[in-house]
Amino acid sequence: MPFTAQADDESTEGFIEGSSLKLLSRNYYMNRNQLSQGKRDNKEWGQGFIGKFESGYTQGTLGFGIDAHAMLGLKLDGGGGTGNSSILPSAAPAKKVTEYGKGA
Repeated sequence: MPFTAQADDESTEGFIEGSSLKLLSRNYYMNRNQLSQGKRDNKEWGQGFIGKFESGYTQGTLGFGIDAHAMLGLKLDGGGGTGNSSILPSAAPAKKVTEYGKGA
């Protein structure tokens, strides 16, 4: 029984036509009840976004493409001394971060 395979992939999609953009969103709320007297509850609320871009490939013998990722986190609540529950980064004990992000 003969087996055959074809390595040619003549895709009709080009660099722009084969591209895609995806956005993922996450919402997180944490409420840590401190039962000790004199301690405030730890409450933080954050929103995160992850963007992912994938291009198609250039046509020809050797195809090139581009992938890009971006991440953004926003602090929605956690002020008034209720923060520091470790879901959001902090720059220093006295200074809180309100947003942070990365791109690649």
